[in-house]
Amino acid sequence: MNKKKIVLAIVAVTAGIIYLVHRACSATKNAKESVPEDRLIGVFLTQDYLDSSQKLYATKVPETYTYEDGTTSSSFDYVFDGVEGFRCLTATAQMPKYVSDSTGEFIDETYESHISISDITCTMVTNVGQEENGAKVSKSEVNCYLYTYAGTGAEIVGIYCNPVYQDSEGNVYAISGHNISVSCDKDSVGLSVTNTLDYSNSKSKPSADSDEESITVNVQFSVISKPVSYTVTQYDASGKEIANQVFYPEDVPSEIEVLSDCDYAIAVETLENGDINRSLLDKDNSSFSYYTTIEGSFALGSACRLIWP
Repeated sequence: MNKKKIVLAIVAVTAGIIYLVHRACSATKNAKESVPEDRLIGVFLTQDYLDSSQKLYATKVPETYTYEDGTTSSSFDYVFDGVEGFRCLTATAQMPKYVSDSTGEFIDETYESHISISDITCTMVTNVGQEENGAKVSKSEVNCYLYTYAGTGAEIVGIYCNPVYQDSEGNVYAISGHNISVSCDKDSVGLSVTNTLDYSNSKSKPSADSDEESITVNVQFSVISKPVSYTVTQYDASGKEIANQVFYPEDVPSEIEVLSDCDYAIAVETLENGDINRSLLDKDNSSFSYYTTIEGSFALGSACRLIWP
């Protein structure tokens, strides 16, 4: 084989390799594009570290709710079996829907339902907008609030913030996350740390720019003084006391009906360290916050609302 043929052979082999590599890269790219990205839907807070080498899948549990008028609705819960923790999730699920077709017969269909699941105090806000080019922009923010008590004996209390995802088939799973910790000595009241999880994704459309979806999950872990009791006292317009109720933290109701001649009320929180907090309540400001122990060193913040006649 002469030198010219050798050169041509090398060029041909090189071109073949480049072609195969290009095909392989294109196949990989197309495969990635064809597989939907798993979506961040919330956080699972645990005291124990999750195995970073595997996903912790949740069990999907059907639930039925019965309202006061006797009607019912169906939904799902997602439970991480065998692992203790606190969930704050915004999952989606395909729900059955029975509709009538053109013949008058009922057929089975499904629709996408949004499910909010929370073991602690959470606020969830979603804003959906439309841009001039037709692209849809969806931005969600989930804020989770967990508390612990100061002066309970533990020097430091920590919690793992494990991200929770949902895949295209509806499966929900958690992966190992970061730990955030707070000091719990008696002087740590008011101390707070925050952990933030972010997710964003763009979906291409043939007739417009990409739709954009994003979610931010904030976990705020704060130290508070342990409450001993809550007292709600009602007063009439002259300032005369007309009712007085005392509750232990675990007995505070979600609602209190006030008397017909009540003009205002005062809620008093008595803390273990001797401090006292007072809240003035009326028709414009009708709720107060209270805290209860939920597991071990953790506390849950809730609100009691006064119902006015």
